[in-house]
Amino acid sequence: MFSTPNSLSDPVISQPNLNPMVENYYAALALFEKAYGRGQRSRWLARLGLRRACLADLSRYLLKIKAVHASSAHSVPLHLIVGSLGRANDFDLHFNPLSRRTSERWLSIASAMYSGEIMPPVDLIQVGERYFVKDGHHRISAALACGQLDIDASVTVWEVEGPLPWEETACSAEANCRDDPATCADCQSASQPAA
Repeated sequence: MFSTPNSLSDPVISQPNLNPMVENYYAALALFEKAYGRGQRSRWLARLGLRRACLADLSRYLLKIKAVHASSAHSVPLHLIVGSLGRANDFDLHFNPLSRRTSERWLSIASAMYSGEIMPPVDLIQVGERYFVKDGHHRISAALACGQLDIDASVTVWEVEGPLPWEETACSAEANCRDDPATCADCQSASQPAA
């Protein structure tokens, strides 16, 4: 699925006789810095109340799962991956890293992608038409930074009872709500059954 981006030489200061591994690392480092910068801008905008900073967290949704089944491994468009199962605060809405603490992991993946290595499929959970990451956050982040449009994935489908939280209008002001309905206090209180 991955093809080397046209901008491989963009972020790297071209130096003759560089080892290809070193060149790939510097290209990955430049990509990480750009992605991290975008993540910091997202965090700043979230502090101003202009947008949500993090991914949607599947573990926060109150879902009644009626069936779980594995689907065949296939390619998933990256724009359909909207959240995470438990690691929502590590990346912004566009999978830009919000911390440098795992930068070496990110850099090793991006370097491998630049060198043409085939990455193992990510593990996704599909709920309705949305996908949430179970494993592979850094691969998705690096793939997006490299310009990929889709990614190979092993998908587990969760069939749930009732309407999906992001499809129902639980909060009367939801159209103006800047938060994810799953984490918005007003949306959550409106969707809780009366005692």
